[in-house]
Amino acid sequence: MAQKFTFKLEAVLDQRKHVERQRQREVAAAQHRVLSHQAELDALAAVKRASAKELRSGSLTAATLAAHQRFATATRQKGAALHRALADARRDLAAAQHALLEAAKQRKVMEKLREREQQRWAEQMRRRELIEADEIAAARRAQAAAASAAG
Repeated sequence: MAQKFTFKLEAVLDQRKHVERQRQREVAAAQHRVLSHQAELDALAAVKRASAKELRSGSLTAATLAAHQRFATATRQKGAALHRALADARRDLAAAQHALLEAAKQRKVMEKLREREQQRWAEQMRRRELIEADEIAAARRAQAAAASAAG
């Protein structure tokens, strides 16, 4: 009758796997925010370049220059805000990656513990089977000796 290995801390291992998956989702979300802010900055830079090119190729009037100056000021402010948001998003990403690393370490600790316990259990099963086999062999030898003594 073969026994099945049961890890007493399986629920803890499952919980740590769940936490690791959650940390992976958080890293993905943080990466998405970084990429989103970077894309906004790239789009803003493209708009700035297009506006500067249009200003150079068009007729210059006081109203056009004033409008361009207001636009340039607004885009600088928006760019500064996007740079701050990008820096924050990168810090959040670094923190999320660190949390993911810690969660992965915690899961691996439990998996190593499970492996060691399973190896210990398998060794105990092997020893128990050897003892049972020795007992069966001893019983057969005793029966054979009794049968040869009787006959």
